[in-house]
Amino acid sequence: MFADDRPGYPMTFVIEIRLSGDFRFEEFSSACSSALARHPLLCSHVSRIRGKLYWTKSHRPHDIERDLDIDSLPASWQEIDLTTETGVKLRVSEDDQETLVTFVFHHAATDGIGAIRFIGDVLGIYGIQTAENDEVPELHSLSNEALLARGQLWDQASVPDRSWKRTLRHMLEFSTCFPASIAKPKTASENSLREHFFVSRQLNRKLHSRLKNRAHQLGVHPNDIYLSCYFFTMKAWNQAQGRKAERESYRVLIPTSLRTSQHDQLSAANVLSMILIHLTGSKIENSTHFILNLHRRMSQILNTADSRFLVRVLQIASRLPGGMFVSTRNPIRYCTGVLANVGDVKRQFNCRFPLRKGKCVAGSVVLESLYGAAPIRKGTAIGVSLGTYAGELLVNFNCDSKVLPNEQAESFADLYMSKLSEFTDEMKEDDVLSK
Repeated sequence: MFADDRPGYPMTFVIEIRLSGDFRFEEFSSACSSALARHPLLCSHVSRIRGKLYWTKSHRPHDIERDLDIDSLPASWQEIDLTTETGVKLRVSEDDQETLVTFVFHHAATDGIGAIRFIGDVLGIYGIQTAENDEVPELHSLSNEALLARGQLWDQASVPDRSWKRTLRHMLEFSTCFPASIAKPKTASENSLREHFFVSRQLNRKLHSRLKNRAHQLGVHPNDIYLSCYFFTMKAWNQAQGRKAERESYRVLIPTSLRTSQHDQLSAANVLSMILIHLTGSKIENSTHFILNLHRRMSQILNTADSRFLVRVLQIASRLPGGMFVSTRNPIRYCTGVLANVGDVKRQFNCRFPLRKGKCVAGSVVLESLYGAAPIRKGTAIGVSLGTYAGELLVNFNCDSKVLPNEQAESFADLYMSKLSEFTDEMKEDDVLSK
């Protein structure tokens, strides 16, 4: 992720949390300092010593920007130079209705789950400091020694099934199949600037429950439906722009966690692998058969060593002179889009919170929502990130403004959500028929 950084396409990601209640800035600033002490990589920068890269603890004080304008952040604020800055920066914006806290994380320092753990620690410590009754968060312990296990591809006690035949098939597909791009609408402005870090949508508790019930009926996981709808959306979008989508190939990159029981006390870190799902447009069809086939394919990859294929390729590249530079700087498009799912946000916290209507209570404030979006490389126009909180499905779209400016990004988000809604509509019809 450090080698993949480039101007205009930083390997950083933004998470925004919205808080209601009596927000106290001094206590929050103190909580951030205490939380950073529990997460060494987030308060470190990268140093090059004798040609090798090392994490070096930074002794600079970590300031929090404060602004009364809740919508004034420029897109350039998302960039972090790890050679001079640490792996996270924060900004607090306030108005009469709520407090918005914006976190920017460098992906080399942490993945989405690690970032959420850090945010949970900040809120947990803040809650302990400001609680005025028995509703006190319970903060769990962390171990810096767990960072030493973050390079392991699997638990040594349960090595997954490995097959050279499957590995060769993945290598052949990766090297010979070239994914299509997301079509740029003809009406898109050439110089359009992004108004916000990402476009956000949500599926309310009732509709989300229907979608999960639909997945259970089919014998698949909700993420299989999210992925299916992503393929449907990309194909439909390109068709609408006049592309011959049936002849195109689409590839989705899906981050997957390498965390095992050894990482239970792990502080914020990047412990990810990535899997690639490649399909031709002619095979993408809105049918139960398609979703079931996609589910079987995903299960086969996730339950074997195939899910570590891309990480193993990068490990080999890192040992070759100039290998990482070639891997990260070449103009090849690795995927059409990214799909990241962090699951239930509350389960990722390293802290147990009192709940109020399903939402976390942190002393004098309540966590109303948490939104964030995965980074994208140049050539990959869109990344979709999902998570659930208080029963709702939160969906965020990180779009390349050179391909999908503001209005077009909103349209793509609406198209994706319409594909998800089709499943909830089918569920509703099934309920009526069963009665």
